[in-house]
Amino acid sequence: MTLIRCDACRKDVREAHKDVNYSVILGRDLCNPCYEKLITNVKHGMEKRRPYRFAEYQDFLQKTVVRMTSG
Repeated sequence: MTLIRCDACRKDVREAHKDVNYSVILGRDLCNPCYEKLITNVKHGMEKRRPYRFAEYQDFLQKTVVRMTSG
């Protein structure tokens, strides 16, 4: 049995199965609610930057993941 702890909210993920109830993005483990929050934050943040390039998206995604998982 694998114990996974969300790097954002620091809660344990019960019966962890990758891409079922947790996701790994940029080397960080995120439970589904935190992953959805990340995607929403990135989506809303990138809407303000139209037109944008893929490199800007990657940079914004990385900064958002680091901001959510630090602390």
